[in-house]
Amino acid sequence: MTADIDSVKELIVERAKELYSRGLFSTSGGNISARIHDTIVMTPRRASEGGWKINVQDLAVCDLEGNIIEKGRGPSIDLDLHLAAYNALPAKGAIHSHHPLPSAFAFAGVPLVAQEGGEWRGLDKIPLIPYAPPGSTELVAHLTEGFRQLRERFEKHGYGIVLMKKHGAFIVGKDVDFAIRAYDRLLEASLLVVLQKIIQL
Repeated sequence: MTADIDSVKELIVERAKELYSRGLFSTSGGNISARIHDTIVMTPRRASEGGWKINVQDLAVCDLEGNIIEKGRGPSIDLDLHLAAYNALPAKGAIHSHHPLPSAFAFAGVPLVAQEGGEWRGLDKIPLIPYAPPGSTELVAHLTEGFRQLRERFEKHGYGIVLMKKHGAFIVGKDVDFAIRAYDRLLEASLLVVLQKIIQL
């Protein structure tokens, strides 16, 4: 079990730095986690400061109830959102992002409607949950309900995406890399909708 957690820690550090290098994470926030059995490994608080210069010793490890097993630098303020996602869906990877493209829809309170097909069918029905302050129990409740609506889609397609009004996006996948692929597709879909609206002006 310890060896498994160590390998997941290395994966999380590697993927977080990759997301930053690709411009998908910024220095203003975001976090990524993975579930292994009944344990969650997550990027620490303020991980984005200084350009995501984190290592495996910084990561937080907890159980599905949020009890800290390894504190590292302390879990992100968004730990409860990750717990809500893992308790609502059988996901193994989760990403929270403030990327401007999907966040623009979230801040405007406009549902993101994008026609997708094949493996990514379902991006035309991304829930937009009501606003609640970051770190609040209300936000956790809204996100939990959003992911419960996606259970059938997750079981069929292996991913789920929720937009949080005036906040950002939350993406889960059947594993960490699949969550990242879903995040990529979300950005492509967001850009496509924006470009379509510009062309139609």
